[in-house]
This record gives sequence, structure tokens and C-alpha cells, in this order.
Amino acid sequence: MSPNPVQDKLIIKYKGYEDNEPITIMNIVGATLIETTINESMDVSNLSSGLYFLKIRNQVFKFVKE
Repeated sequence: MSPNPVQDKLIIKYKGYEDNEPITIMNIVGATLIETTINESMDVSNLSSGLYFLKIRNQVFKFVKE
């Protein structure tokens, strides 16, 4: 994922994942905010500033929204 921290568009390079793989974005307390499928980029401009987690299959990645 890049850039990290992100302002508007989160770029997701998904080597080893299928196209349209389901992904989830969660906040710091684990509440699901966005459920979608993998794409090259994702608009996160509607998220407030803070720490978030992106889950693909059983892997979780951290990113910061400015």
C-alpha cells in the first residue's frame, strides 16, 4: 500500500491476490467501515484522520489517513 500516510487515494499492489478479492477497512477499535473488492486504487478521502487497518484474507495491514 502506498502512500502511507494517505490523503485521498490509497494504491494497493496485490501480488498474489485474485482480482476482485474482498477487502475490509476497519478503524482502531475493529469496526468495519468499508467492505469492497481489491482494486488498484481506493478512495479514502471520506475517512477521518487516524489509524486504519486493511484486511485481505487473513492478512492485516496498517495505514494512516492524514
